[in-house]
Amino acid sequence: MGLESAVDLDRYPLDRRDPAVLKTLMAQWRAEFESTGTVLLRDFLKRGAIIEIAEMVVESDDSVADSTVGVTTLTYDRIPESSPLKLLYRWEPLLDFVSGVVGEHAYRSADDRAAVTVHGHEPADENWHFDAADYTLTLHVLAPEYGGMFEYVPLPWATGESFPAQLIAGPRRHSVRVLPTLPGALMLHAGRLSVHRVTPSRGPVPRVSATMDFHSRPGRTLGEEARRRRFGAEGRP
Repeated sequence: MGLESAVDLDRYPLDRRDPAVLKTLMAQWRAEFESTGTVLLRDFLKRGAIIEIAEMVVESDDSVADSTVGVTTLTYDRIPESSPLKLLYRWEPLLDFVSGVVGEHAYRSADDRAAVTVHGHEPADENWHFDAADYTLTLHVLAPEYGGMFEYVPLPWATGESFPAQLIAGPRRHSVRVLPTLPGALMLHAGRLSVHRVTPSRGPVPRVSATMDFHSRPGRTLGEEARRRRFGAEGRP
C-alpha cells in the first residue's frame, strides 16, 4: 500500500500539494503544540491502512508481551518492510511535519526495535510515565469498547517517585486532559516532558496503536534498562 492510499493527503497536504493550506495548518498545529504539548489530526489514516495495520497485529507471531503493564508490542525490526507504518516513518514530509510543529529539527530514532512499535493494550492499565523519545507520534488503529483513554498533563511535570499519586489524587487532577482512541487519528505528543498513561480498556477488542519515536538529536537509541522497561523480558540489545 502506497502513502496515497494510506494517508488523507487532501485533508492534510503534508506532501505540499496545496502549500497555502499546509502553511495555515502548520501555524495552527505549532500554536496548539506550544500551548499543550499535543496535536491531534483526526482521520489522518484511511480505512484501508487501518485495516492493514490491525490485521498485521492480529496475524503476527512476533510480538512481545510485558505482563506488568498489560501491553503486547510488535517492534520495528518485526514490522514488514511494505507496511504503511515503515513507509510513513521514512517519508520525508512526515519528518518535516514533526520538525515544523515542535519548532526544531527532529530526527528519526536509530533504535532497531523502538523506532516504530505497535501496541495492543490488554485490560490492565499503563502506568503513568514519561517517554524516552523527545517526541512521540501515535497512530490510533483500534478502539476498545470501553476505556483506552489517553490521559496527559499538558505542561512539564517534575520527575520523582511521588508524581503519580499526586497527579491522580492531588490538587492538580483538574489539569489532566483526556483524549479518546479515534481510529485513524495521528497524535504528536511531547512525551519526554508531559506525563501520560492509557486507561484500562474493556471489551472484546483491544486498544491498538502504533508509535513512532523522534528525537532532538541524531543517532539516539534506547539504553539497556529502557529496553527492559519498554519490552519486558524481551528487551535485550
